Amino acid sequence: MYGGFGTGKTHALLWAQNLILHTAKDDFNSVCYYIPTLKKVQKFNFNDTFMYDLLPKSNMLEDVKNYRNWLNTQTIKFRDDKNIPGEVDIKTVIKDMFGNSTELHNLAIQIYEAETEINIKKLLTPKNDYEAMVLFCGLVNLFTYKFEYSDSEARYKKGVYLFIDEFDDISSGSPAMQRQVNELIRHIYDSCSKHLAVICSLSAEVSELSFYFEEFNLSRISRYFELQLLETDESVNFIKDI
Repeated sequence: MYGGFGTGKTHALLWAQNLILHTAKDDFNSVCYYIPTLKKVQKFNFNDTFMYDLLPKSNMLEDVKNYRNWLNTQTIKFRDDKNIPGEVDIKTVIKDMFGNSTELHNLAIQIYEAETEINIKKLLTPKNDYEAMVLFCGLVNLFTYKFEYSDSEARYKKGVYLFIDEFDDISSGSPAMQRQVNELIRHIYDSCSKHLAVICSLSAEVSELSFYFEEFNLSRISRYFELQLLETDESVNFIKDI
């Protein structure tokens, strides 16, 4: 999403987040995370973004706590559906639920074993950018993983939305830093299921997008939204409508 300064890009993202999480919550059945900027103290650090934006300023902690409760329910249903004896260890059941996905069942087991909020917070404390990226992608894939039963299927959430505002802040960094941010976006896109939507907002013209996005990301953008300043009459009508 792009446009000049003051065209309402931030408001649009926050409005969309409110729509997803509140106004049309049942229709979306999704989680949504908003990042004001990837820039932290004159550098771009996804670990800091995770620790200071995604975790404390969103519902991520509650999302993981609720997922843990939901997963517990699914283990019971999976055990019944597959006729797994009660003496079979819960970790073995969870492994069977996720098939050959070692990363997913390992993270699911860690969440299952985190019985207190303090333990969940420890689990959601990556040590570096790579761990933060892997943890975020793991949560996306867990939240949207589909369990299939003999008579139904279950998925914790239909989708995950990640909103990144002020993406043009990367222009203040070095070319190497800009590429690092672009590679972060690519890794997230490559590592997550198709149920993740990433929306980046920046103050720019369409002709400038290639300055901020590497070709490997530009080629994957599926939709563009241009925001423009409203004319006086349009502004009046907009205010009347709301």
